[in-house]
Amino acid sequence: GSGIGALQSFTSDKRQLLAAINKIKWNPQGRGGISTFAAIGTELKDDLAGMQKSDGSVRNPQGGKEDKEFQNQIDEFRNENFSVGTLGALNYIIRGMKDLPGRKSLMLVSEGFPLISKTGGIATPSKVFDVMKILADIANRSSVVIYTLDPRGLQVPGMAFANDNIRQVLSDSFDPGNAEDDRTAREDDFRDSQQSLRYLAYQTGGFPFVNQNNLNYGLQKVIEDQKGYYLIGYQPDAETFDPKKNKFNKISIKLKRNDLKVRYRSGFFGVTDKQIAQVRQTPQQQIYSALTSPFNANDISLNLNTLFAEDAKSGEFIRSLVRIDAKDLKFTKEADGTHKANFDIIAMTFGDNGAPVDEVAKNYTIKAGEKVYQKILENGFVYNLIVPIKKPGAYQFRIALRDSASEKVGSASQFIEVPNLKKKNLTLSGIVLNNYTIDEWQQISLGKNQNNDTDVDTDTASRRFKRGTVLRYDYIIYNAKTNPTQLQVQARLFRDGKLLVEGKPSAFDTAGQSDLKRIEAAGVITLGNSLAPGNYVLQVIAIDANAKEKWQITTRWIDFEIVE
Repeated sequence: GSGIGALQSFTSDKRQLLAAINKIKWNPQGRGGISTFAAIGTELKDDLAGMQKSDGSVRNPQGGKEDKEFQNQIDEFRNENFSVGTLGALNYIIRGMKDLPGRKSLMLVSEGFPLISKTGGIATPSKVFDVMKILADIANRSSVVIYTLDPRGLQVPGMAFANDNIRQVLSDSFDPGNAEDDRTAREDDFRDSQQSLRYLAYQTGGFPFVNQNNLNYGLQKVIEDQKGYYLIGYQPDAETFDPKKNKFNKISIKLKRNDLKVRYRSGFFGVTDKQIAQVRQTPQQQIYSALTSPFNANDISLNLNTLFAEDAKSGEFIRSLVRIDAKDLKFTKEADGTHKANFDIIAMTFGDNGAPVDEVAKNYTIKAGEKVYQKILENGFVYNLIVPIKKPGAYQFRIALRDSASEKVGSASQFIEVPNLKKKNLTLSGIVLNNYTIDEWQQISLGKNQNNDTDVDTDTASRRFKRGTVLRYDYIIYNAKTNPTQLQVQARLFRDGKLLVEGKPSAFDTAGQSDLKRIEAAGVITLGNSLAPGNYVLQVIAIDANAKEKWQITTRWIDFEIVE
């Protein structure tokens, strides 16, 4: 009931999904209500009952025909506005999916939309129906199949409500088919709403799942449907796109076998993709479009890692490290032999309500000699941004970069939760990574080569490491109880949700620490040659025996990739 916000990007991050779910609220002004057995609410007839009409008579407590008509107009206005907003969000998502390769699928969980307007007692197509036709065409052009699921399950809308006129319902002369009866109107609205779900699914090659209480079965059917499909194409003739006819071209596929069923896209409007293509975007529009899209733009590769931290002077802040792949930028060679690239960056931090907390927009020019140029081509370079945070909560950091010469765009986003340190509970900062070869680490262990030039920012941002190396991880422990400190730390390594390595909890020595409210800690893990290439998760656990039982354990994790 709150519309679509900046945080609504596609993700498999459970933390972000849970944070979004916690923000879902029932909107009493929404169009869905609660269920067939919704609580009794105040209607127009209740507000006007007993009031005097202009002719001197008193209004009927059950409401007159004109009251019901006006109430219907209010309901239709609300339903259409909420429906168009929902379909607008779908439009936003489908347009974002357009540039993704192959066949895409989208599941819409909804109670449907009003396709028929009954204003004035005459049934006419609502404006929602026109929007749905356009949406189906956009989905078909974007190769997006829509599946619809009605969460209301199996319902009996013909049952009487508690605020219906029970005497009239129980009367021998009561006609359940009377068009003015509230129950009949509810049945018509219910069927109409489900027809909208059927329409959107059938027009795009999907299927609706309605009148079923087992919603998990509906999800399973959708997943099963992704296992295979056939792709058939044809070249329309010139008459198909004749602007004078401006017709909808219906597609029909028939099977010779009677035991098979086929689902397919219904057709398309007689307009070419070139005719409906967007007007060329300005550089600013291009980069903002990438920033607000639900999907990352990948023409320029960006690796993003966002970390939480706090210090005594600056307070709480978010530090974002973005590794930029220099090979995706277009460098020009200058007369003096240097290599030059120019690009724009926009970075925004959003709060859990979708409102921007901080925004940075800058233009950068890189000029590098041959040696530095070759190094950044090989390793990339890191953009570092620190955003002060005034209050704890869920945040999302988004960044978009546009190369001025090639006009390529890249974007990335990451979710982060900022804890409330004022509650004095045990907390860990974000984890910083540093990668070494075996020889480098042996030298450091022997007290030599302490000024090793490995790039902490690049390692933490890219999080891609080779097998047969050593990975050091640093973090800060906040709010440990003292007198005396009884801290233990532990590390665990996961791959695909399976625990691979589990270190034993070990006592943490706080000797030499200058600030026991902010204890600096580190650990080391060897990335052995036996570890297969792929994605891994490092989990760090801190245990404080002096804290209350509920707050004795805290954890933080970071994901990384092992490459050949």
